[in-house]
Amino acid sequence: MAAASPDLDIRLPGCAPGALTADDLRAVLDACAAFAGQGVTVLAASPDEPRYGCAAEATQRAERALRAVGERLDPAGEKPPRAADLRRLRALSEIARRHETRIEIAPRDADPPWISVAPGTYGACAERFTVTGRTCIAGEVLEIGGETTARVLLRAEPGNELVSGTVALNEATRLAQHLYSRAVVDAEVTWVRGSWRILDLHVERVVPYRRRSLAEAREMVRSMGADRWDGLRDPAPGAAAGAAGG
Repeated sequence: MAAASPDLDIRLPGCAPGALTADDLRAVLDACAAFAGQGVTVLAASPDEPRYGCAAEATQRAERALRAVGERLDPAGEKPPRAADLRRLRALSEIARRHETRIEIAPRDADPPWISVAPGTYGACAERFTVTGRTCIAGEVLEIGGETTARVLLRAEPGNELVSGTVALNEATRLAQHLYSRAVVDAEVTWVRGSWRILDLHVERVVPYRRRSLAEAREMVRSMGADRWDGLRDPAPGAAAGAAGG
């Protein structure tokens, strides 16, 4: 069986050889595989610059996927990106910023690249395709912790959407008390336009709440004035039709 040959390149033009850390390279490869929707393997590396010849499991399908992602991640494009792709773009833009370069995913030894990420690409996409506001979110607390910054993973209601973000330090302990149970939080949330999926959130405070039975809920509604409807009589037969026809 013939050995596989590279069919796509990952390039960082202008980046000094050896400057890319193992963690950065792993993040770039993971993003490329996620964009392609399949595994991507490095088969060759250039000794003169950070340029990696890679092979995808299914070349044509990977090319179609990478082209589509590149169009969605274009700040001048029309289609909003997916929230997951925006998160990967944010990580790639940060790597590009640290190394003062671009990250390109391109056909092997060819141009133009399918995806090109500069330090400012994420910011430009976020400005166009996201909106930020304050809201309350209810959901199950799946994870919470962090050494320097408190982070949380929620299964948000409705829809069971998995969302992650940061937590104000003075609220992290209170939120941790709800681990593996339901909590309601007041948070600053960033949504992706169009899909309105949550891209990120920052929990400002845990909102006190208590589950109530249906009977308790009915009594609360009555106490707020709903009992006044009890004294109203049903309209006489034909009254509504007569009022409408008058």
